[in-house]
Order: sequence, then structure tokens, then C-alpha cells
Amino acid sequence: MASSLMSRRVEQQLKGDEGLSHPQYEVLVRLSATPDAAPGHVALVRELFIDALEPGQIALLADALETVGHRLRGDAPPPPGPPAR
Repeated sequence: MASSLMSRRVEQQLKGDEGLSHPQYEVLVRLSATPDAAPGHVALVRELFIDALEPGQIALLADALETVGHRLRGDAPPPPGPPAR
């Protein structure tokens, strides 16, 4: 029980302060501790995916993925934001 409550509080803090889930944070921690966290892969994904999108499109994608994440976790999605564009 205490472990669940602590995990929930950590998740809430990360989401509130950094906009990250605990698993996302764990991935970032592991990648930051790795000297060469697949730099070729990162560069290719940035070139083919991220650089092809406008900042507004990236924000829309992030919002959409957040909604999908809420659905997959079975928790309530955040209230909808203003319409795009």
C-alpha cells in the first residue's frame, strides 16, 4: 500500500512539474546515463520525423499521445484544450 501511494505521488509530481510519466522519466534517466544513447537513431528520428513538423504540429501530437496514454492507463483524460489553429 505505501509503495503504491509513493509511486502515485512521484507520478503526480513528475507529471505536474515536468509533464512526464514515471516510465518516461526512467527512460530519460537511463539514456542520460548511457555515454552514446543511440546517437544515429536519435539523429535519424529527428531528421525524418521531428524536423518535418511545425512546432504547432508537435504540440498537437503531444496532446494526442497524452490522451491515448490516459486511455491506456484507464485514468481520466485532461480537459480538452482550445481548438487547434
